[in-house]
Amino acid sequence: MNGNKMDTDESRYRHLLSTNDEPPDLEVAEIRKIIAQRQSNLSKLEMRIAELQEMLQPLTAQHRREENILAHFCAVVAPVRRLPRDILIEIFLYTRNWRRAEGFLGEREFMSTPVGPLPTPSPLVITHVCSQWRRVALSMPVLWATIHSSRWHFNQSVPGNGITDDERFQTWLARTGSYCPLDITFYGPGHLRSLSLSTRIERYIHRIRALHLEGSLHDLPSMSFNVLETLSLSDYYLEGSDSNWASFPALRRVILRGEDDVTPPSFIPWQQLTHLFLELQSMDRSTLLSVLSQSPKLIKLHVSIYKTSGAGLAVSDDEHITIPQLETLIITGPVAWLFGFLTLPALTTLKIEFSDRLTALYDAFQTRSLCSLQSLIFSSVIRMGSEDFLDLLRLMPTLTEIISERGHYVTPMLVSVLASRTLVPELEYLEISSYHNKSGLADTIDDMILHMINIRDCSGTLAVLEQNTQRGVRVFRSQVPTRVWDGKVRRFPTDIQTVEMIFL
Repeated sequence: MNGNKMDTDESRYRHLLSTNDEPPDLEVAEIRKIIAQRQSNLSKLEMRIAELQEMLQPLTAQHRREENILAHFCAVVAPVRRLPRDILIEIFLYTRNWRRAEGFLGEREFMSTPVGPLPTPSPLVITHVCSQWRRVALSMPVLWATIHSSRWHFNQSVPGNGITDDERFQTWLARTGSYCPLDITFYGPGHLRSLSLSTRIERYIHRIRALHLEGSLHDLPSMSFNVLETLSLSDYYLEGSDSNWASFPALRRVILRGEDDVTPPSFIPWQQLTHLFLELQSMDRSTLLSVLSQSPKLIKLHVSIYKTSGAGLAVSDDEHITIPQLETLIITGPVAWLFGFLTLPALTTLKIEFSDRLTALYDAFQTRSLCSLQSLIFSSVIRMGSEDFLDLLRLMPTLTEIISERGHYVTPMLVSVLASRTLVPELEYLEISSYHNKSGLADTIDDMILHMINIRDCSGTLAVLEQNTQRGVRVFRSQVPTRVWDGKVRRFPTDIQTVEMIFL
């Protein structure tokens, strides 16, 4: 009997196989005979399969051995073994992470160009691949030029926990050679103990391009940091540093962070800074104004201060500060009052939190500065109404980019007013992180946004709503937008918000 087909006797029961009918009693016995025969056929096939598998096993094992041997011989002549040293160096550098993680407040933009990749485990992995890779990696000073040293639990009285016992720090320094610029980060102990810096970095001062200090430290070397471009101080306590008179002829970028009331170090040459980042819990108004008045060359300024004594006092004529080259101003926290003191004729980018007095403060500021603002990025701790938003935009006719990070409802009134080219006529990009519309007007607002783009677009072509964007992201654009969407989303939606991206 053919195992693949029914024989003539079995075909009589085809109707039973294709239905759920109950077989007659007379046919049940015949069907049981067919089942027994089929089981016998299956057993014979299983025995044959087992015999063939037993024959196949040694062949399969031999096949695996041949594959392994072949792979080893192919590896001998693989191109990676014959890569020129300079190509191997480029591969090592290209596959490392060079940029620090972007903090919540965007401080990465205030740091100088990296001197080398970050001190992740990756360089150590490279040195354990083969002897050739190890030789190449150890001969690349730039691979080791970014160094972190944490002595938070430093205790001079504990054996093996002294100043010079950080073997990793010493090893990485030795691998940087004699000329490679350095990026060094120290995490010192708490305020009750302090760690001397002089013995650790004195020999390398002439090569340090970026220095990040956190914790309690003392004895900043009284020497010239000739190539230091970036100085970052976080929750710092620099005991005795003001009397050392260290000099910083190349310093251009300073980052100050602190949870307590901070007095900025007097050794910082404010007059030569181009980038200043302040993230502080509190600072006296007069101290902040003094720092800014001494910093006339700033190009980018970030001020994040949550408590400022004297902020509500009237502005005197001698407190007005002009920073002629400042292009980017970022203000977070309740420090919008700073607008009352500043004159910034070159300002092009502003990031700020909305407050009740912001529109009036900016109006007076713009009257003094006459700047051509191009990019506005703002957020609101309190919900910002459409009228307040539009009042602010009327003071900024040169804008090409508007980004609202949170605190908005996209309303018909807002969209209809934005449709007029008399309001921010040069606008190219509008991004609003808006609350989900629960009023049933979602489709209406979509149509209004498309209509707004059509009115502002002089080409006469119809605007479109992009399809297949990620959940919570909606992209509207003209047929030929001034700025083309690259498919990336800068700000991700939340459970209660949608990111509306509009390209004009």
